Amino acid sequence: MTEPKPSFPHVGSALFGAVLTILGVMLTQSWLGPQLLQRSMGEDSQMLSQVHQHLTEDYVEPRDPKSFTRSAVQGMMTSLDDPYSQFVGPEALAALHEDSTGKMFGIGAMLAPDHRIRWPRPGGPAEQAGLLPGDTILSVNGKSTTEMQLNELVELIKGEAGTKVTLSIQRQDHVSDFVITRGAVPIDTVGRHGILDAELGLGYIHIRAFSGSTEAEFDAALDQLTQKGMRALILDLRFNTGGGLASSTALASHFLEKGLVCTLQSRAGNWLRRVDPKRTQFTDLPIVILQNHWSASASEVLAGALRDYGAAVLVGTRSYGKGVYQDVREYKAGKFAIKFTAGHYVTPAGRILEGHLFSDLAGGLEPDLPVSTSAEESSALQFWLKTSPPPAIYLDAVQSIFPSSILERPKDSALDAAKGLLGQALGE
Repeated sequence: MTEPKPSFPHVGSALFGAVLTILGVMLTQSWLGPQLLQRSMGEDSQMLSQVHQHLTEDYVEPRDPKSFTRSAVQGMMTSLDDPYSQFVGPEALAALHEDSTGKMFGIGAMLAPDHRIRWPRPGGPAEQAGLLPGDTILSVNGKSTTEMQLNELVELIKGEAGTKVTLSIQRQDHVSDFVITRGAVPIDTVGRHGILDAELGLGYIHIRAFSGSTEAEFDAALDQLTQKGMRALILDLRFNTGGGLASSTALASHFLEKGLVCTLQSRAGNWLRRVDPKRTQFTDLPIVILQNHWSASASEVLAGALRDYGAAVLVGTRSYGKGVYQDVREYKAGKFAIKFTAGHYVTPAGRILEGHLFSDLAGGLEPDLPVSTSAEESSALQFWLKTSPPPAIYLDAVQSIFPSSILERPKDSALDAAKGLLGQALGE
């Protein structure tokens, strides 16, 4: 039997088809595509598209089309009249990522306002390059720092991981250049912690904010306190304005066996955030939570959940009442993002935390034991809590070079009340 011969299309037909295909693609991209897309959009979307096109093509001087888009989006966000919703432009995207991950990229050094290094972070790029407490930064990549504010200097030193930065450093009478490879540097969302009373075993942890690194930092602090004989915990959420819900939920799971941490109520429905039993460790640990007017959002979620289950007592003043959460959408092509209010936080007992967007809601969490503080005491506490103590390896050097930077704990009426409560709970 003769095998059938494979059939091939005529070469001329193939070329003609290819030309038609190319012509169709060109028409679609240059005229037909935009026309079909515009017709498929709603009336408002068509109008915005036309305005964008007219300004881009016909304005007297050429302008960046992306700038028109960003300005339009910024106007939409402003029209919401919502203090929690915001436009995040190109210059602020890096800070947004740092807040969510709990990491920034730089050299890992604490700086003084006069541009001297207080101390390098142990194991960080600055320490590995040989920087020491008291070193003065004269220039960054050849740019003099003489007229710079501290925040300007910090921004200049920061950069992508793996890139290099050259610092001109004065150490006593000598000036030398140090080439440092930038790396990921933790922001330290968990602040001061330790044993306040060794005999009673009173542990203390202050959480500054919630981010992707908070749980790991919190676990490390708990491990240290446990090894030192912790029998009760004071969890300080004062001046913590919130952050990532995931880390707040994870921390709540450390002290609860099961159940809801919070409910997220939105137009699309409800989402439940439950306790993760794999994280449960300290269900019988007596806990007092310190809060004040600046305790908000994820802080209130954590405090509300532990209080609703009877796992903690709240001491201090009424919390802020930021009980709505924001959805974050990043538009990489436009180099911007938007944060907009998407729904309510509700505690396990059904308490709506929000107290500002809607006038009919009280909002916030009332303390179980109210303790008021003066403005002077509150200011001193805020400064002390946001200031990190130097690592033990550099403590003597820092005390010698920056004696005023070693702060003693200021008067703290709420902490004293918490210690009294836990002393009674432990039978002392």
